[in-house]
Amino acid sequence: MYWDWWLGGLGLAFVAIGYHLTLGRTFGFSGMWERVLFKSETDALSEANSMADDEDVFMAAMLAATAEAQGDDANFEIPEIPESNAKTEIDPHGWLGSLTFVICVLVGGLIAAVTSGNFEWRMDLGEVHTGFFSAGPLHLTVLLLGGLCVGFGTRMAGGCTSGHGLNGCGRLQIPSIVATATFFGTGVAVSWLMETLL
Repeated sequence: MYWDWWLGGLGLAFVAIGYHLTLGRTFGFSGMWERVLFKSETDALSEANSMADDEDVFMAAMLAATAEAQGDDANFEIPEIPESNAKTEIDPHGWLGSLTFVICVLVGGLIAAVTSGNFEWRMDLGEVHTGFFSAGPLHLTVLLLGGLCVGFGTRMAGGCTSGHGLNGCGRLQIPSIVATATFFGTGVAVSWLMETLL
């Protein structure tokens, strides 16, 4: 048994708006997954943000970077960067928060599938996909290439369907509206083409 469409829509709206109101940020699965995969970069960004809160540390770091870039042409000595006295706040959008989000999406999807009574472990994408690519090595190759294309497109578009569709469109951002229209328009066109050819 599935939720009614309007109830699911209200739930998604509650999550998207609530996340923005409580944390002051938007969310999308691809952005969260990127933070999980690149933890060191996430930590470095949080550290840089905390340094920027201390004016003395920030100015010393800027002078040091300028002197290093100028090399022998620098007419001042590279300053020693002092220890920051700024309090480092826990970033609610950091690595641990992103990992929690990713895990909860997977667990939530599993719970929804099991409680609906339609849970079935499958290694294919249905009859249409199998009709085109069979279930052998070609099937796995197509899935791999498709995943790479989705990842590339997500990075190029600056977000995925949850980021653009739920958050960007909800805030009437033109780039998100265009991106979402492209996502779903392409999906509809490819689905129609596959059904027609099969």
